Amino acid sequence: APDNHDYYNYLGVYYHNSGKYADAITQYQKAITLKPDLGVYHSNLGFAYEAMGNIDAALQAYLEAVKYDKVQGARIAQIYFRQGQFAKAEQ
Repeated sequence: APDNHDYYNYLGVYYHNSGKYADAITQYQKAITLKPDLGVYHSNLGFAYEAMGNIDAALQAYLEAVKYDKVQGARIAQIYFRQGQFAKAEQ
């Protein structure tokens, strides 16, 4: 499966659901390398970073996700809201 982006994404989801967030991040990054224009992969990467408490990296991943899939913007708004950046959250 070295060139199957879905495989790496699903493996990332498996690791994420097992609480192995660093392993999930590695797999999501492999999926993104193979298919960088799929927003859900960037969003999954953001979820894993967020689960590890790395909000800055999560936000960057979500901002990348939104370039390809506007639906992913809700997570960005939630982070800005939690940070007290209400003007940004409303965008």
